Amino acid sequence: MSDPTGQTTPVSSAGSNVPQFLRPTQQKGSAANQMVLYQDISETRQKLEKELQTWTHEYYTLAIVCALASEFEAVQLLFDDGVFIAARSKDPRDHNIYTVGRFAGHLTVLLRPGVRGELDAGLCTQSLHSTFRNIELTLLVGICGAVPEIRPPRGTVRPIYLGDVVFGTRIWRFAHDARVTQLQAGGVGIEVRNLLTERTPPMIEQLGNLMENRQNQDRVNERSRRHLSLIQGYDSVYEHPGVECDQLLHGDSLHLHRAPNWRCTCLDPTRESCSVAKETPCQDLGCQLERQRPPTEGPPPDPTVHIGTIASSDFVLRARDRFAADFRLHNVLGVDMEGGGVRQAAYSCIVIKAAVDYADTHKNRVFGHYAAAAAASVAKGFLETLFPPGT
Repeated sequence: MSDPTGQTTPVSSAGSNVPQFLRPTQQKGSAANQMVLYQDISETRQKLEKELQTWTHEYYTLAIVCALASEFEAVQLLFDDGVFIAARSKDPRDHNIYTVGRFAGHLTVLLRPGVRGELDAGLCTQSLHSTFRNIELTLLVGICGAVPEIRPPRGTVRPIYLGDVVFGTRIWRFAHDARVTQLQAGGVGIEVRNLLTERTPPMIEQLGNLMENRQNQDRVNERSRRHLSLIQGYDSVYEHPGVECDQLLHGDSLHLHRAPNWRCTCLDPTRESCSVAKETPCQDLGCQLERQRPPTEGPPPDPTVHIGTIASSDFVLRARDRFAADFRLHNVLGVDMEGGGVRQAAYSCIVIKAAVDYADTHKNRVFGHYAAAAAASVAKGFLETLFPPGT
């Protein structure tokens, strides 16, 4: 194969069908920049990989970070032509395992940190950017908890349903520099002190503005719909579970046992759900329903894309209403555990995550795979429509 300089890229000693990710160090500088590939012994896979040219690290311009296996697989399924290769750095400071290929025409680096949370996501993204120095845009793609309603200062209140996608151009680390406080009722609360989001880069602001345009959204939705169908064709686990599974429970109705004969933490003053309650359906616990998504005829509705702020913290949020006023102030539409860390390491970062639950005690695992597929589909549709490869 040849690269843009006209030089031939040598193959590795493992065989003629296993390409070398970077040229030898005498051609491209220090060994810290050299990458090696894992050999895939599948002949079919090797034939597909012949279609993917080997490029040096400086040609990669897009990074995608996913925290969960379902998120990672959904993105991987949408790599252009289904072609990707695994690679790692010889720099001893970079411990990441990368998946590289083309995504929406971009030479792309896909990364899944080993552990969930802000810290690991931030450190892994930092290592990625130290190896791939020409990354123009970093996407954090996956699932999140959602605020059930958008309440603008002026205008109509709009619902957010499970499977809808939050396009987060701003990231607010709402628990950063927070203070633990003693509540009058005897419990422990959190005083939110970091009430300002960091400045959003101009390019990200522009992309957010473009996504708010109705015509652009229609084009993104059309492409996303095709990508979602492709993922669902691969495995039915990514199908929409049905609108009847989308239930918003009342904010005062906690997911716990209520019968006095239960002897568990559910009846303690802390009102902490026990392990049995967490695995019990809401209807069996008597949780009070606040909103049921209206039934539809025909196929399930397509995901709606909402543009706003992602609130990020290094813990699972099960008390959305506790932060309701602050979330409304900052136009927070989704809550995750990795956005703050990735944003610290990647200046130009967008979070694209689909709602898997309503950030309350009633965690909904039913929508996990569908939400991951919806987010990956919107990510590719957005790139194809509004962020083509540079010329």
